[in-house]
Amino acid sequence: MKKPKEYVSNKELYKEMIVSLNLGKLTPTAQNMLVLMCNKTASMFSFQSDELKQECISTAYEHIFRSWIHYDLEYTNAFAYFTEGIKRGIYHGYYKYFEFIYDGQYKKHRVKFLHYNNMDGADSFI
Repeated sequence: MKKPKEYVSNKELYKEMIVSLNLGKLTPTAQNMLVLMCNKTASMFSFQSDELKQECISTAYEHIFRSWIHYDLEYTNAFAYFTEGIKRGIYHGYYKYFEFIYDGQYKKHRVKFLHYNNMDGADSFI
């Protein structure tokens, strides 16, 4: 039995997106790749609770599985495209979870956000 891959290759993801866009639906391999990318990307963040983490991951799933059809094949770096979409889904889930208030000028109140685990060890808040 074959062991499932623990990483997603840009080349393989791009090929699966070509097939998926031609079929009009995601292939099972592309679905598995996007789920793996969501889980790996979420593991780069520290969450205040498990409930918040699950909310952010599920929002990322929703975001990426609704918007994959808009991927432009002229952009050959599918990995970067979908990783950014997943991160935006995680951010959206965080805001949705806490239901941030907007002031009269529609500017977000500045608060500490998710802690992003940098490779250099420096603390940073978005």
